[in-house]
Amino acid sequence: MYSLNRVSIVGGKDHSIEFVRTTDDAPHIPKREKHVRRFAIGIVIVVGLCAGIPMTHAGDNGVELFMRDGQLKSHPVRVFLTHDVTEAMNPRLVLAGSHSVSKEHPDESKSINPKWIARNQTVSQVKDGAPITVTGTLMLFDLKDYPIPFYKGMMRVVPIVYWDETGPGAITERRAAVGPHEVNVGNIGPAVFWTAIIITTLLLIIIALAKAGKRNPLFLICSQGGRLSLARSQITLWTVGIGSTVTAYGLIRFDVPEIPESLVALMGMSLATGGVSHFQGWRSEAHPARKGVQETAQARRRYQPKLSHLVTDADADGKESLSLARAQMIFWTGVTLILFVVKSTLDGILWQVPWEVVWLMGMSQVGYLSPKMLKTAQTGGSVEPATDGK
Repeated sequence: MYSLNRVSIVGGKDHSIEFVRTTDDAPHIPKREKHVRRFAIGIVIVVGLCAGIPMTHAGDNGVELFMRDGQLKSHPVRVFLTHDVTEAMNPRLVLAGSHSVSKEHPDESKSINPKWIARNQTVSQVKDGAPITVTGTLMLFDLKDYPIPFYKGMMRVVPIVYWDETGPGAITERRAAVGPHEVNVGNIGPAVFWTAIIITTLLLIIIALAKAGKRNPLFLICSQGGRLSLARSQITLWTVGIGSTVTAYGLIRFDVPEIPESLVALMGMSLATGGVSHFQGWRSEAHPARKGVQETAQARRRYQPKLSHLVTDADADGKESLSLARAQMIFWTGVTLILFVVKSTLDGILWQVPWEVVWLMGMSQVGYLSPKMLKTAQTGGSVEPATDGK
């Protein structure tokens, strides 16, 4: 028979319980008193063990790791630790990939040295959907050699950073921090390739639908007279440009991007310009001052679409002349659209178009519409027959 003699809990880790053997000659202990003693001893053991269990959170001893989702491997990848890490601690980054379909590449598990280490940095991060300010170490890693399959626009990984730190007694121990969730590392080449495939396929479907109705798809961006419409062409370019960047963003992050307000304003102005331009063309055709000229459907298609229509106006006799208002609209549309697509592609996020550029585009639209509205008002709608929506 054994009885509990002593309970010892040391430092929360080494727990020793000593039992001693008793003989049958030991004094008799009432049964009720035995149960009370056992219950009290059990409480002491449970409390002591719980007090000795070390509690950890996102990282080693509460160290947290932040890695922004959707960073491109072609750019320096930023990883932030809420801990002071020096170069002497030999920090390393490991990206643990997920492989539900593809096979793991042998080099995926290799550790990566930081290219730059910046200590004592205070930055804003997002935790549980709320912005917070944290202080720690910012590290930049070069992932250009990280093996992402050539056909994948992104790879989903769990970031892990480990380092060596000297503790009490000059003992070096390895510490680590693990990201709270998986993040996507973007591969811009395949993302652009698949975006081009998707957008081209959608455009071919639209063309096929137009041909199924025995219509020329090119007339989607033409006026009723058959001239290329600048306003409709602008709407088409913005639709394709924004749609392409949103698609690429989705392939890199598997998420719907937040559309900047300035981009919504630009698209709205483009649509409004097309609507006003179409209305002016409709007034031009419907006004009785047109001397009773009735155009048939065949006559309305008397123009063959040409690129020169984008920078020329046509008078009542069909004579064309260069238009500065059209030229400046093409210029500002081209500059803004190219900047938007390039910056969004390189940065991996939708470019927040500066509001100053939005105002410039707005003035460009006004400069394009003003001559059309002025001529219509002066001539009673007899100018530019059958060229609505140009």
